[in-house]
Amino acid sequence: MTKGIRRRPLTEGIFMYLFLLFPVLFGFCSVLQGGLNRRIVQYWSLPTAVLFNGLVLLSSASLFFALFYYLGDRLPESLRIKWDWGVWRPWFVLPGLMGLALVFGIPWSISQWGALKTFVVIIASQVVMSMIWDVAVEGLALSYLRMGGAVLTVLGAVLASLK
Repeated sequence: MTKGIRRRPLTEGIFMYLFLLFPVLFGFCSVLQGGLNRRIVQYWSLPTAVLFNGLVLLSSASLFFALFYYLGDRLPESLRIKWDWGVWRPWFVLPGLMGLALVFGIPWSISQWGALKTFVVIIASQVVMSMIWDVAVEGLALSYLRMGGAVLTVLGAVLASLK
């Protein structure tokens, strides 16, 4: 690297705004996934749709794993394959089970309440759980400003779902 020139991390400048697109895309994907699964259930049963989702995920994840394994040292440290069964803990299965619950529960909820009410409840729950996680796990301080923003977000989501 040339002296005097500092490389900016991807979390600064214009890249910060590009990274903000990912949560927006994830939000769009969660609604689309739930809605599309709701449509699939019209042709197949919900358990069949959940199994099919799992097979697509297994296939896709296997391809990503193989690609990342092949690329190896050319990848950033966080994307390199690491595998040590010695550090395995029983709670490692929880994210997968939670994913199953989401894939099963969101289409069912949409069929009962509609997409808007379903995702208003999800948003409110996510905001509350995010605050708990930040304090309990990440050790981040919870300021009055952050709490106020969370309350306004939940209120806005609730207002959006009213008739």
